[in-house]
Amino acid sequence: MKRTVILASLLGLMVACGPSGPFDQEVLLRDEAGNPFTGSGTVNLMVGNRTVAAPAQSGKALFKGVPAVHRGKTCEVALESSGWQLSQKNLTLSGEPVALTVVAGPIRISGKIFGETSLLANAKVKIGSAEAITDADGNFTLVIPVKDRKPEVLVTVYAEGYYLYQSYHDPMQPFPNLSLAAVK
Repeated sequence: MKRTVILASLLGLMVACGPSGPFDQEVLLRDEAGNPFTGSGTVNLMVGNRTVAAPAQSGKALFKGVPAVHRGKTCEVALESSGWQLSQKNLTLSGEPVALTVVAGPIRISGKIFGETSLLANAKVKIGSAEAITDADGNFTLVIPVKDRKPEVLVTVYAEGYYLYQSYHDPMQPFPNLSLAAVK
């Protein structure tokens, strides 16, 4: 009888405390229609005082071995993927799969501009409504806001002493290095 009571007490304690070891947290990434997100990127969780990252593959990200102390805690979550972001900013760690919605986000574009013989500093780069000036190494970075997202955007590059460059580009594709022709 005494053994039964002790065993029942231990089982009750285990049920009340829940699993005590590390757990895996699966994050399901879905588009607004509920379909798996087909893009790529990294999902970041701010767990405690550190950021943990997992690749987003086939519409999911898996965080393995989350310490049990974090079960039931709410943490910040973000998606690193050019042109995409999460509609939710927090999730509760439970060990059960959690579905988050991926929506359109700003697009970050970086590139390099060359002259005929060297890198081109101080060239003006305009993509949609976003503008940037190249640094001493011909590099530029700009962000296209969500309101200006289109399947193709007009790219304009201008530098004094060079011909104007204009072309359409898909902002979701890598930006090519550009060479401008000098005015002779």
